[in-house]
Amino acid sequence: MAEQNEVVRKGSVVIKRFASHLNYLKESSIYDKLRGSGLAPRLLFEGDDSIEHEFAEGPSLLDMLTERSGDPAELAKCFKLFFDWYQAFRAKTGTSLGRVDFSKFIYTDSGVVCIDFEHCRAGYMEWDIAYLAAGICLVPEPYSFRAIEICRLFISVGAGILTWDPDRLSQCLKAELDRQRTEKGIAADDEAERYLISALSCCGILFAEDPLVDVTAAMPFLSTAPQRIIVCPEEGKPACPSFTCFAAGYGKVTSLYTASRLMKEVRQPWSLWLSAYEKYTRESIIGLLAAEKEDLDVLIASSESSGRIFPMLIRTETAQIALGMAVSSGINSLPEALKRMRVAYI
Repeated sequence: MAEQNEVVRKGSVVIKRFASHLNYLKESSIYDKLRGSGLAPRLLFEGDDSIEHEFAEGPSLLDMLTERSGDPAELAKCFKLFFDWYQAFRAKTGTSLGRVDFSKFIYTDSGVVCIDFEHCRAGYMEWDIAYLAAGICLVPEPYSFRAIEICRLFISVGAGILTWDPDRLSQCLKAELDRQRTEKGIAADDEAERYLISALSCCGILFAEDPLVDVTAAMPFLSTAPQRIIVCPEEGKPACPSFTCFAAGYGKVTSLYTASRLMKEVRQPWSLWLSAYEKYTRESIIGLLAAEKEDLDVLIASSESSGRIFPMLIRTETAQIALGMAVSSGINSLPEALKRMRVAYI
């Protein structure tokens, strides 16, 4: 077992003696970069493989998240505290935090500070986000629906503050889930992982032909998507906080022309399409997101004979090409254009 650091508190001062000289150098370097930023406790001394800093008084973000675990609005506020801190940290250092969890972030009277930088390294922000997201998903209730929804909320809040690569985040999260699950001896749940990773890399799109339609029924399925769009007529905008409004212009909001234009606005690898006029079950949405889709472009939670296309999960890159080509070919039916793609009905 690797030798442990020695951490001692003496009144208002914390003394940290490092077992590794390299880790001391990494933490010392980060403290120097953050000096005066308010992102870390005030540094008092560094040298001889030791760092002394002011004690950070306040609860950890982990404690705050645990206390607020039943209140999504309060959880979102906690996650925003972290992401605001992280955005400033990346701007100051350009580095990755490494394996640092929420217990290392303290909410003080002057804001959030981090008290552990020895794991910092050059790396993508997606690795840091994936590390924390995997921890949310696996502890204390591995792969529970509640844990996955909190993880989705975490990513949704972050997507509104940071700009990351959705594909890279998905790859990092899959790798991090595998690593943490193996370390903790947790059994794999492939369906839950597919649902989670799909949900975290999916744009939620709501089609509302009438600008006055009640859209609340579909909100639980889209409100934590990292990108959210509501498609409505040019003349009106349904009240939908946190959604970007996409004006259909001429014709129906579900026309092929509108869909082709719409897909150019999507930044996520997949899109979940819902209609404001239908009610959906949680099981049908989970079924779409958790389905194996490596060789598919479109999944529709309905029978082929019904002619319905909602709810639908569609691969963004393929749709951008296929729908654009269908418009150019004179096709004017969205269901007809979808036949040019690899479709499965589930």
